[in-house]
Amino acid sequence: MEELYYWMVFHLTLIKTNKTPAFNSVIIISVLQGINLSLIDMLFKYFFNIDFFENLSSELLGLLMFIVLFLINIVFLYSKRNDIIKKFENYSVERRLRGRLFFWIYVVLSFVSFFGTASVLVVPK
Repeated sequence: MEELYYWMVFHLTLIKTNKTPAFNSVIIISVLQGINLSLIDMLFKYFFNIDFFENLSSELLGLLMFIVLFLINIVFLYSKRNDIIKKFENYSVERRLRGRLFFWIYVVLSFVSFFGTASVLVVPK
């Protein structure tokens, strides 16, 4: 997650109007993690008929999941942001390119897999 955080901060820093890229990165990463956990939940419901959060509405589940992930990311990423940035700035050019590539693959596949799966598996009530 640290490398994902580094690259998110890096890209958000390029936006001149973004005054808080380190904090905004935590928000975006929390959303991505929530999307991936929701995907896992959908797959368990579909393939194994297991509903982990049967008694919660989707809205409440999403809110609770975001709050928990956000707090975890604040503790493990945001509070250590300076150390994380120093660590990854010292990587070789080749290693940084590889990390950047995997960053974009993670971001794109998170959205594509979630929305692709949701469009096929989720049936409106």
